[in-house]
Amino acid sequence: MKIINLLFTFYALLIIQHTFSQGVIYEKDIPGRLIKAPACKIPGSKIDALFGIINRLQVIKQPIGYDVQQMYSSSAKGKVNTAHLVLRLPPYYRINNGPLKLETAHPPVIGLFINDSKKLMNPQSILFPQETMDLKLPVMFTDTFSLTYENMNGQNVGYGLNTEYNSLHRVYVLNPRHTRLFKPVTKEQYILFWIGKLGLDIQKDSKQLEESKLSMGEIAGNPTLKASMPEIEKNMNAFVKWLNYLKDRKQYFIKKLAGLSTEEKKEPAFYAMYADGPALIDKNGKHVENISGHLPYEPAEDTDTLYRTPLYTYVIDPFNSTIPITAFQLIVIQDPFSENVKNRLKTILDEKFYPLLSFKEIADLMYK
Repeated sequence: MKIINLLFTFYALLIIQHTFSQGVIYEKDIPGRLIKAPACKIPGSKIDALFGIINRLQVIKQPIGYDVQQMYSSSAKGKVNTAHLVLRLPPYYRINNGPLKLETAHPPVIGLFINDSKKLMNPQSILFPQETMDLKLPVMFTDTFSLTYENMNGQNVGYGLNTEYNSLHRVYVLNPRHTRLFKPVTKEQYILFWIGKLGLDIQKDSKQLEESKLSMGEIAGNPTLKASMPEIEKNMNAFVKWLNYLKDRKQYFIKKLAGLSTEEKKEPAFYAMYADGPALIDKNGKHVENISGHLPYEPAEDTDTLYRTPLYTYVIDPFNSTIPITAFQLIVIQDPFSENVKNRLKTILDEKFYPLLSFKEIADLMYK
């Protein structure tokens, strides 16, 4: 059934692709509609005021060739409210001079994210998400968006590129008080994580080893399978060596941490990829007597590495909790296009949306 569904989806996509390659004409002169979001009923929220500033722009209040569909959502979890404002921009088109249609399936979307620092990092760069969750440790990642600041309509605005899925979509940021959102993971934190991670690996592999020993007893008593025992024992011995290797690495990092000075513990951490990874089998195809080498993503040391990468985590409670919970303290605007894309709507945004958007008035809504 899964194969049938996959084939159906594949052929459906081919049909859609073929359809849109045959005589698609985007209508540039059709008057569009502004469909406003319902009024915000959250006491103290500035969502309506933010939409009001955006809706003064000609390309929003009187769109030509596309609609503007607005909506929002808000969450009161935590010490500040987060919110997500959406501007969908579905264009009008015809196929082979057919009836006028609106591209509603996957239109360009401008997203405005309020008080959400996660929108300034690449979630694909999160390191060991399951292990950090199991150990109840803060999330760690390697990729935060690099921002350059420039004056746009009287307001200092950060500009960068969203690297998630290598989309390189443009990002505009209002953070007037330069609230610190991320901080480096320290050497102490990362080594402690590795000690905990190796503990989890040892626990899991020890359980698997005990289960394998029970299975070996059943195999040894089975005349049909008994001939395979030598090979199974060889693999079992290799597994024991691997488990001992993990225990040795854990002890190594325990001693490493104990040997760091107070200042060294506070230094930024890097993970490293080493050329000498652990191997169970040598170049001649024989099981090694003792496993050695570095595991991938181990804490970087002053030895030769293929590369080293810095690690970051979130600042806990970065926002001011003494002002109203609904106050805007960070605004991230995610554009639907990357820099190198050529698109009529992108041109409209570049010429008549961002240059005319009053970032200064939007910033004046913040911290209230």
